[in-house]
Amino acid sequence: MKLYVMDAFANRIFGGNQAGVALPDRELSDETMRQIAAEMKHSETAFIHMEPDGSVSLRYFTPAGEVEHHRQGRYCLDGYGAAAADR
Repeated sequence: MKLYVMDAFANRIFGGNQAGVALPDRELSDETMRQIAAEMKHSETAFIHMEPDGSVSLRYFTPAGEVEHHRQGRYCLDGYGAAAADR
């Protein structure tokens, strides 16, 4: 698994807000993702996983558990984790 610390909402290195981004090479349990988020010590950690059909799974965890970004019934790609994942 690759782990990154990204500067979200930044136009320069070491600016903005830090967020974790994890690229696991296999599916992880919710508890494992929560523990990784706790170890990363950021407000959110984004977990990006390539599915067998080529789609991408994007989930967010804090040290307390999974964060659901819902807005009008759809997942909302906002917040530090999404901005960091986009980098």
